[in-house]
Amino acid sequence: MSLAPPTIPRQLPQQTRWNATQPSARTLYQVFDNQARATPNAVAINCAGETLTYAELATKVTRLGNVLQTGYAVHKGRVGICLNRSAELVIAVLAVLRTGSAYVPLDPHAPADRNKFIIEDCKLDLLITENGLLHGLGAAGNITLDVADVALCADEDSTEVVGSPSDLA
Repeated sequence: MSLAPPTIPRQLPQQTRWNATQPSARTLYQVFDNQARATPNAVAINCAGETLTYAELATKVTRLGNVLQTGYAVHKGRVGICLNRSAELVIAVLAVLRTGSAYVPLDPHAPADRNKFIIEDCKLDLLITENGLLHGLGAAGNITLDVADVALCADEDSTEVVGSPSDLA
């Protein structure tokens, strides 16, 4: 008497292939960078009426990554990101991963005490946010970077991508 339906033996080879996956030797940022190089003119983000191609997104990610590495010496640290859902949120996450750091998501709509607890508990090296969101974060004592300030920074020579699969993220 067989308890398994007859389709199970045919599914086993498929499941074995799925379960045999190996961890990637590439980071999420490297996957993004490869896609940006392969399809620079393709739409990467379409959010709230703002559209960015992969080339435009890569430029903005590199700019913020340079600011993080050179201006804030962020490397393999913990960076809080408290932004509303926007292109800037995606840019911030990719830029933090580019530096080899881990990002700590903070919900701008969460109770202030919750975000304060996360900020203190994680011992953030930096907090990326918008000026209007600072009031409820209790970020005193933390270095804070307003994403609007990054847009004013001139393009610098690209710093080396330092993120690797063995980093915090």
